[in-house]
Amino acid sequence: NKVTKEELKIMKKLERKRKRKEEKKRKKEKKRERKKQKKEQNKNLHLALASVPAEDEELETPRRLVIRDISPIKQVVDNGHERNRLDTNSSTMSPSQEEKNVQKEVFNPEFRDLTLQRENENDLVESSTEKLSATFDPFQQKPTKNAVLLLCSERFLEDFGHVVADLARGDLLADNQTPIQFIDTALMEKTGVDIEVPGRGAIITILASSIIGSKSKTILMKITEMAASSRYKWVEVVFCMDVELDNITSENITRLQNAVFRHDNLPGTITRFKITSRHSLSTTIARTILALDPVGTISGEMEQWLLDHATKQRLEFLLILIPNLTIVGALYWLKLRMDESNNPSSITEKVSLWFRRIFTETEKEVQHLKHALCSNEIIRKTLNPSVALQLPVVATAELGTAKSGFS
Repeated sequence: NKVTKEELKIMKKLERKRKRKEEKKRKKEKKRERKKQKKEQNKNLHLALASVPAEDEELETPRRLVIRDISPIKQVVDNGHERNRLDTNSSTMSPSQEEKNVQKEVFNPEFRDLTLQRENENDLVESSTEKLSATFDPFQQKPTKNAVLLLCSERFLEDFGHVVADLARGDLLADNQTPIQFIDTALMEKTGVDIEVPGRGAIITILASSIIGSKSKTILMKITEMAASSRYKWVEVVFCMDVELDNITSENITRLQNAVFRHDNLPGTITRFKITSRHSLSTTIARTILALDPVGTISGEMEQWLLDHATKQRLEFLLILIPNLTIVGALYWLKLRMDESNNPSSITEKVSLWFRRIFTETEKEVQHLKHALCSNEIIRKTLNPSVALQLPVVATAELGTAKSGFS
């Protein structure tokens, strides 16, 4: 028998209806099972609650709070009389017994003398506190020495502000509590160091995270160029470990140490390395600075010179022109000339006159500088002797453009 298309359509529809009915039945059965499970859970919960024994609903009667004194005898003073009563068994006494004990009064004829003595003692205490408040200063409990004033870079002040604050307190070292203060100046960017210390020394602080990747080559070139020159007698490079010391970081530090290795007989800068954590960075820098001779620190007068814009520009030009000149050395060179001049003019005019003499009277300035290096101890410790040799070369140098024919 052949089945027509219409019959096929009818059969498909019937099959779909049958499947829908079966799905509805399955859903209904699932709902019934869920309801049965919920009912069973509720029954089990009620049975568990019923099996728990009922708690006693009666509340405890509040007990009376009794405060006992440390001393066995309590003294009560009222209208010049002193009552003595035993307080050891106060918790067991009835109210009538307590009233009877309070009513018992014992007259003390020495009470008036005691009150007068206490008033005199109070007067003495008040007068002594007034004297102490007039002479006592809480900020001057420990007699501290004069603070050491040094130059630092603006980058160091921004990145290591907590170190600057710790060093300013002066309580990092137990054997030496001298506070260390800093003056940040943009001139430090020309030298490439973070702190200039006495004895023609310098400190560079480097985060370990900054020597990872391509940044390590930049730092390597910077420190290598500095070590090749003799601007500073020694430079201490302090690595602050802000990341984990892995193999790559160790290799970069070793490569940097090998790059600045020098023989003792060769000229140049002595480079030392230290590795510390961020927590102990302040103590490491304090030990390095306070172990040095304080000759060569910055004075308040030099701080005023650094605030003068014209003076700062002239010092910056000298630092670029003379590669072995430090900022502290330039300031003490300027101070030498300031102390010798009797001209009562402003700071800018005095600096301008000194700067003009360097290039117009170079030979006299060189002779004067050599004499100061031999006779003046501060100049000898703060100024590189090669500055006197480099000065006539750079001051009398002429541009070769006109002679060579370049316009």
